[in-house]
Amino acid sequence: MKNYLTEIKKAKKDKALCDFELLLKEGVVGFYKTCEIYQIFLLNTKTKKIINYYTLFCFSELEQTDAHVIPCGITRLNETMKIGCQKQAVSIEKAKDCFSKIQKGVLDYDEPITVPNDLYLLPKVLVSTQTIKNVLIKDIIKPNYWGDSYIIEFYDEGKTLILDLGLESEAIEIVNKFSFEKLKLNLAKPYDRIGNIIFQFPITIQYSIIQSNKNSVDFRFQLASHPKLLTPNSYEIQLFSSLDNVVTGFDKIETNSFGVDKTISPGDDNSLSTIIVDRTKSILLKKSEVNFVRSFNFIGRIGTQYSEPRFIKDRNGKLENIELYTSTNMGEDKDGNDYFSRIIKRNINNKVISLSGDCRVFKKNQREEALQFIRNKMQNLSDIKEICLWDPYLTAFDIIETLYFENTGIPFRCITEFKHAKKINDNGTYDEKKKIAFSVFCRDQKKCFLNNSNNLRIRLKFLAQHDVYGWEFHDRFLILIPKNISDLPIVYSLGISVNQIGESHHTIQKVTDPRTILANFEELWKLLDNGECLVAEF
Repeated sequence: MKNYLTEIKKAKKDKALCDFELLLKEGVVGFYKTCEIYQIFLLNTKTKKIINYYTLFCFSELEQTDAHVIPCGITRLNETMKIGCQKQAVSIEKAKDCFSKIQKGVLDYDEPITVPNDLYLLPKVLVSTQTIKNVLIKDIIKPNYWGDSYIIEFYDEGKTLILDLGLESEAIEIVNKFSFEKLKLNLAKPYDRIGNIIFQFPITIQYSIIQSNKNSVDFRFQLASHPKLLTPNSYEIQLFSSLDNVVTGFDKIETNSFGVDKTISPGDDNSLSTIIVDRTKSILLKKSEVNFVRSFNFIGRIGTQYSEPRFIKDRNGKLENIELYTSTNMGEDKDGNDYFSRIIKRNINNKVISLSGDCRVFKKNQREEALQFIRNKMQNLSDIKEICLWDPYLTAFDIIETLYFENTGIPFRCITEFKHAKKINDNGTYDEKKKIAFSVFCRDQKKCFLNNSNNLRIRLKFLAQHDVYGWEFHDRFLILIPKNISDLPIVYSLGISVNQIGESHHTIQKVTDPRTILANFEELWKLLDNGECLVAEF
């Protein structure tokens, strides 16, 4: 298997090396004169070691000579680490030299910077400028206003240098924010590219536009070639339209010319995809996907001057005036019953449902089903390093009935709120009058753990917010923290405390912004992680 993977890497590297030479040839995708380098790095102030966080080489047609490195900013990240950003323009030959050295584990255009010597060199990839899909890679390359771009990427699969620094998610967020402010490169979403090096080849050999006819069937297609191009290219232009995941139209143009200005008829203008190919060089020059505006609609508000407002008083007696308006539809009056609107509405509704996350609604007398739903979430978690339970009414019994069903020994971290949890009786009911000291509460919780389990292979730390420690909270979450810092945590909102799971109507649902929940949990954990807040530890 290892030899097989080695062969794949070698084949892709050989293809990438050929792609690099092809894309740099004059007249293939552009006429490059220089290469602009944008770099984000981390500096260990003790070892003086410089680590590549992300580097972009972007080829340009601007006439520039080699310039000194331009620092864009440097700031301290923590006691031992600094963040830095810089940029520089170098010659094409210097960029080629850097491309060769990176393959040997050195990024050297001004001073040597450490990079892994086993970066995965990948063949060229076309990054579309015009697309209705969210292409995250565009966040970390420079915009090409003439068309698409090719990239050749050194992919850091192991992220070993970054992981060795032990950066927490909060530190990663600081670095990403800093790099966006200084270089407009945003690694917050395409975070798997941290540690990578990308060479970008903006496609400027042609520029094209397309306009839809009023009949939504015909199009005017225009293409102009680069003024430095001496001989006409052999172009093949293909146009596809689609709706509801089926192809609704197709047409193509084949021409040997410097420019094109033709009317073509795919038959439909829904989600029009355009592909432009240089047939002589067998290279794709453009792939776009666009939608045309069929109609528009907006709501206007009309109010009467000096009209009497609605007034309300809040619970503190504060008076608020609500100005009253009439809403008016100022767009096209469409009932949305045409075939296009019906299909789009159905697709949108299905997408909303699919993006709503893992969800289950429980009603009264479904406690066993609800507990089993939670227990199932803790099975086969080979990529999870910790499980956290965050519940203001959490007790030892709740932890035993949920987390203890994880059977591989993953560590647990739990937070409760003393003023609420102390009022839970042994039978799980709530007693408003129950008053006990924090020390007694901790003693009772430890007894519960010891009396109801042998705690075999249990690694648990149970903290409580109380008195002046930390801050009060309300929502209840189950948090699964991944081993790989670049992976998203998995977070479920329980909708109700564990002691009442399945006893009344509530929803357990996977949240769509898990990083924020985890960050808040970690913030509170740091405030409580002391002997004064420790309930139990195994």
